Amino acid sequence: MFDALRKYEVQARYAMLLALGSAGLFWQARQSAMSRVPSIVIERSAEGARLLIDGKPFFVRGVCYSPIPVGKDYEYNFWGDAAKPWITDGKLMKDMGVNTVRFYRVGKDPEQVRKVLDDLYKEFGIRSLVGS
Repeated sequence: MFDALRKYEVQARYAMLLALGSAGLFWQARQSAMSRVPSIVIERSAEGARLLIDGKPFFVRGVCYSPIPVGKDYEYNFWGDAAKPWITDGKLMKDMGVNTVRFYRVGKDPEQVRKVLDDLYKEFGIRSLVGS
């Protein structure tokens, strides 16, 4: 019974991640000024499901990302930080093999948010999920 429950739990989490991933990856691609909208599909079979982008399997290797400097609190707006911490962090994430980041909160200025997401994608090929 526990094996069946564990299998169901893993499948449910995987399906949720695929759904979130495909929605977020579509949003990233749609918002990026440099890219066309890729074909994003969740392929289902008897063995399970997998996420395909332009017909190729996409395995999410992601991190949650919300850079807050020492001495600042959650009200800090890194989206508008002139130092662009996401550029330094993007290089480190790319070197780690990260291809997707999840942001907990979206900034208040859509242009600042778009700039950060575009920079991460254009410079490092890192796709973004944004949610609360």
